[in-house]
Amino acid sequence: MEILTRINLASAAFGRLGTRVFLNNDLKYGTRTAVYLAVCISTLLYASETWTPYKRHSQMLENSHTSGLKRILGISWEDRVTHEELYRGSNTTSIETMLAKRHLCWLGHVIRMPDHRLPRQILYGKLSHGNRSAGGQKKEI
Repeated sequence: MEILTRINLASAAFGRLGTRVFLNNDLKYGTRTAVYLAVCISTLLYASETWTPYKRHSQMLENSHTSGLKRILGISWEDRVTHEELYRGSNTTSIETMLAKRHLCWLGHVIRMPDHRLPRQILYGKLSHGNRSAGGQKKEI
């Protein structure tokens, strides 16, 4: 699955930068968060404009996102911090909000495309054939 691959790649990127950036006490939280958004979240949400995620996929992405933020901010499970407090403290938003923003940006991009471009033709296209007859299933006698 694409989403599991994205989560694995983002956590690998987080691990590579962990000791030098995210767990470095010489860097401010704003700098750590900016690097996290630029590297890990970009990796996590790469090509997400084309996804149609189910609720379980959004939850998996959200869990990955919040665990990364908690590690950056040094918050453990014992601290009982809500997600809203976590996002406020790190000056970020939820994955669901990021996905919605990316979908809307892509839709705006497609709407502004010339008529001959394939994504626009698909968005505004109609089925060439496929009219269904009225009524339900036919009963066998």
